[in-house]
Amino acid sequence: MLVMSKENMFAHKLVALSERRNVANRDYFDLWFFLKNNWEIDKKIVELRTEMDFKEYIKKCVENVHKIDEKHILQGLGEILDSSLKNWVKNHLKKELIFLLNFYLENL
Repeated sequence: MLVMSKENMFAHKLVALSERRNVANRDYFDLWFFLKNNWEIDKKIVELRTEMDFKEYIKKCVENVHKIDEKHILQGLGEILDSSLKNWVKNHLKKELIFLLNFYLENL
């Protein structure tokens, strides 16, 4: 069975932040999960698809995450989470994702 590597999955999910007209909240959750678990990223995929320097693209991602409307963060995501995780997402996902992206950026 063919499956996408973690590095490729992370890269494509990261690019989704700028390519999708309406980013799905699950994308933010997935990115948080990948960063929290120290997954590697195929930087070449990101640079090819975005036509940007990888570091500059991560900065753009931080800007995009700052724009998340926390009132609607559970939309499309809440039905698959238990109540404690829903509460965490509602209160912490945006802040944690920004922190992890910035931390990743600082360590490039």
